Amino acid sequence: MQNNISLVYENWVVSAAHCYMSRVEVRLGEHIIGVNEGTEQFIRASRVIRHPFYNSYNNSNDIMLIKLSKPATLNWYVQPVALPTSCDSGSPLVCNGELQGVVSWAQRCYNMNGRGIYSKVTFHSIN
Repeated sequence: MQNNISLVYENWVVSAAHCYMSRVEVRLGEHIIGVNEGTEQFIRASRVIRHPFYNSYNNSNDIMLIKLSKPATLNWYVQPVALPTSCDSGSPLVCNGELQGVVSWAQRCYNMNGRGIYSKVTFHSIN
């Protein structure tokens, strides 16, 4: 089974909780699935953490963290994606060049322990 993941630090990736498997091997640096291009890194997970309030019935809190057993080698093909840091109300959350969310409110904006609450754009009908 192949799932999409995002490298967020050299030893952490994030994915959807509905993709959970107890044993995971992450493939980074992949361009064409099924073709070994020599850019891939295969790293086993040492820990898989689903959101504690993930609900498989309605997919709420559909997110999980995967800790890699060793850090990824950062290079031209493997780089972490930047996590959002600007958190002013109304600021955009952009994914793949598309607006996905708008900051509703946030706590301790510039503190790693702070939380940002986003309004999901696709949830609201725009006609």
